[in-house]
Amino acid sequence: MKGRFLANYYGNFTDILKVDLPKLVPSVLWNKLDKYRSDPVGMKRYLARYHKTTLYTERSKNKEFYVSGEFAFDEEKMQLFTVRPNIFSDKTWESFKFDVIVTLMHEYIHFMQWIYHEDKYEFVLLHKESKNPELQEEREYYAAWGEIQAYAHCILMEMKARNVNKPAHEMIRAKRVGYYSPTLKRIKGHFDGFDYPLKYLYREILRWETRYERHAESLNIQ
Repeated sequence: MKGRFLANYYGNFTDILKVDLPKLVPSVLWNKLDKYRSDPVGMKRYLARYHKTTLYTERSKNKEFYVSGEFAFDEEKMQLFTVRPNIFSDKTWESFKFDVIVTLMHEYIHFMQWIYHEDKYEFVLLHKESKNPELQEEREYYAAWGEIQAYAHCILMEMKARNVNKPAHEMIRAKRVGYYSPTLKRIKGHFDGFDYPLKYLYREILRWETRYERHAESLNIQ
């Protein structure tokens, strides 16, 4: 089950972030979203009311789905953008829910960064530049301090979805890193070798794991 970690984590994510934002308990949201499997309008209202998030939805012309997010600094508002099919299979619905929750958590992190580290959010770490304009733009995006911290959390969630008990440092070093985290594989593909932003990204992945372990201990979660 892809959402095993999220479905069983009943701690409040905002306690980990140490920020005053709407309560986000992964296990509660995992179950609550089932109510809106065929009701995107209901999901839109729910996220707006309980998570200070605006949801934009389009219908997919096939069975594929897509989830992305954005934090609007000027409005202090989180936004989710989804493309969803008319009918979800059980497997696709589980993957969709996973992406919705992880993306929402990603935007919560950006909100936290804006509150505590507004001057640091867009700071870009030193990296080897590319002569290819498109590739360089991607490198600058993934080398930004704010995105590194937020994507590190997404990567950890993907890893825990694959193997909740395996330490993150082992999955980071795995030859088939894409098996544990497609996001990590994608980000690594934008850099030449072991560039500094990747070193920082790995450190942030491990820091998120430590935060969850400490939070779980405080809640007596096994």
